[in-house]
Amino acid sequence: QTSTLNISQTVLGTFTPPSVYNYTCKITSRTEPLSPTSSNVITLTPLTLGIEPIHTEVEVGSTATVYCNISGLTRTLEEVGWKQGGTELHNSMPGLTISNGTYDSS
Repeated sequence: QTSTLNISQTVLGTFTPPSVYNYTCKITSRTEPLSPTSSNVITLTPLTLGIEPIHTEVEVGSTATVYCNISGLTRTLEEVGWKQGGTELHNSMPGLTISNGTYDSS
C-alpha cells in the first residue's frame, strides 16, 4: 500500500531553496489497538532548476508528490497520516491532497 501526499504548485512556490522540508508518514491501526504506531521521515528538497527534478528534489513553482511505501501489511490501512515538521496535515488544507493508497497483497 502506498500513501501519497500531493503538494500543489501554489504551496511548493512558497518554499525557499535550499531549505529542506521534512514530512512524516505515520500509521496507526484503529482495528488492531495493540498494533504499534509507526512513522518515518521523508525529506523534500526544493531546488531552482531548469531541468526535470529527480527523486525528492522538486523545482520551485512546480508540483510534488511524496511517497510513503508501507510494506508488511495484511490488509488495507484505514488511515495514513502525514505531518510537516510538527504540524498534522489534512486534506482540508489548501494545496494538499492525501491518499491512503491501495492495499497490494503481493
